[in-house]
Amino acid sequence: MNSQWGLLMGQNNNKQINICFGCMEPLPTNRRICQKCGYDNSVAKNGFDILPEGTILNGKYLIGKVLGRGGFGVTYLGLDLTNQRRLAIKEYFPIEVSSRIPTTRDVIPMSGAQQDFEKGIVGFKSEADILSLFNSPYIVHVWDFFTEHGTAYIVMDYVKGNNLTSETKKTGGRISWQRMLELVKPLIFVLYNLHDDNLIHRDIKPDNMIVVKDGKNLEHMVLLDFGSARSYASDMSKKFTALVTPGFAPIEQYSSKSRQGPYTDVYSLCCTIYAAILGEKPPASTERLDRNASVKSLRSSGIDIPENIERALMHGMALNSSERTQTMKELYIEMFGEWPLDEAPEPEKLPKTVAPKNQTPAPDPNILYESAKMAMMTRTPDGYTKALGLLLRIPGWRSADMLADNCRQKLTEYGINYQQFDNKYYDAINKASMNNYDGYQMAVITLQQIPGWRDADELLSQYQNIITQQNRAYEHGKELMYRNDTGSLENAIKEFQTIPGWLDADELKEECRRKLAAPPEKPPVGGDKTENQEHTSVMVWIAVIVLLIIAILIIDYVVRKNGSIINLFYNDVVLPFLSLFF
Repeated sequence: MNSQWGLLMGQNNNKQINICFGCMEPLPTNRRICQKCGYDNSVAKNGFDILPEGTILNGKYLIGKVLGRGGFGVTYLGLDLTNQRRLAIKEYFPIEVSSRIPTTRDVIPMSGAQQDFEKGIVGFKSEADILSLFNSPYIVHVWDFFTEHGTAYIVMDYVKGNNLTSETKKTGGRISWQRMLELVKPLIFVLYNLHDDNLIHRDIKPDNMIVVKDGKNLEHMVLLDFGSARSYASDMSKKFTALVTPGFAPIEQYSSKSRQGPYTDVYSLCCTIYAAILGEKPPASTERLDRNASVKSLRSSGIDIPENIERALMHGMALNSSERTQTMKELYIEMFGEWPLDEAPEPEKLPKTVAPKNQTPAPDPNILYESAKMAMMTRTPDGYTKALGLLLRIPGWRSADMLADNCRQKLTEYGINYQQFDNKYYDAINKASMNNYDGYQMAVITLQQIPGWRDADELLSQYQNIITQQNRAYEHGKELMYRNDTGSLENAIKEFQTIPGWLDADELKEECRRKLAAPPEKPPVGGDKTENQEHTSVMVWIAVIVLLIIAILIIDYVVRKNGSIINLFYNDVVLPFLSLFF
């Protein structure tokens, strides 16, 4: 496809709008050379084996000029036709193992390289997943990932500015050490957070750093090209495929059998700082190992740099990884002194807190953060919804707020109104604040509709427990009430007082009070005995009769043993008396 400087663009008015492929700005119909950037749109400038200008990918991304090409892919200037936003679109196109069919534009692996090509696509997607989790002004942000033409594409922010190599040339081949340290200081924090998230960049070099200036002429650097970023936390002894840039890659990157870690990025960053200040890159680590090539001293080369800064850079460029600065935090302390980032106390030193009644303890923010990132990696509406719900529980935690914004944008693209989840969440809380049976029941029903949103699951469990506990108090109060004695009625009142407004607890409590205040009932005239008194009299008579029988048996035994006066008394008195009853 030849370059086309007239292209259907306006989806709102359905008119043909011309776009410059060099800057993605509107181009008058009768002009081919852009007055803003000077790009000649009448001639196809992308190479024969590269996507031509005007290609549309994934139904919405317009391809412009080539921004850069490396051994693993091509980066194009792009335009999102939906919102007219300029982007950078990176295509996976490893020139060593693949080629492009000109007629179809498809990228195909070379003979025998199918497996390597497919593994590369998996790694390419891993790069997209990693970058999509960060939203920082110092890291290029990824917006989309898709497959087309037999290969894969990453859609990311277009960062306008000069890379560090070009910026150095503009200033006479060197950058002052003061300016360089100001530019690189924020990147040390960014890389520290990357490493804390178990990621390493593995390709830090001047070409991957863009110097960006804002409207107030303030400048900062943006770190690009995480094509070699890999996870190493799951297995620190995992072997990596070497991907090196001589002069900036440490010796461990030249062997797939060597371990790599944060110290790998420390080496590359220190080499990058060194090269910008001196105006020449240090010897390749292989030359330092094989030929004993030495690294020039900055101070001996006429650079008026503080001794501690040079010492920190040299320590960070130590050839042996075990003798090198191990972390970005250590590098910062060696260069600038005290580490300014507050760190969370160790788990065993955390103060013990008691959770309020009916409330579950707050989960670990780090667990919520990691769970949210895992949910985002699914790249599904449910995944982004779950992730946003988790991230909203930890505002201010690391990059939680930025990731939450990313989730909101993704959900908006899916047409999901995440605000409805918040509306239900706060509606449930308001209903529960009524502190009565109906309120808690309605809150439970509402929370069951938004599982995973904020702390909806914990609130659901909490409210269900409240319902259970207060139902128990209500039933126990009724049981005590129907015993109808003073002690039971008083205890029933205490139970009902713990659950004001619960079902008819207030009415039952007042009924108990009325019973306690009522005068005791008088016995009926005529001395009729109550049921309990009659029962007691019967028991007394039975006891008397039993005792008489026992006494007679004893006397009878004694008479038989002795027939004296006792015998006479027994015959003349006792027996006649007993005859009255038997």
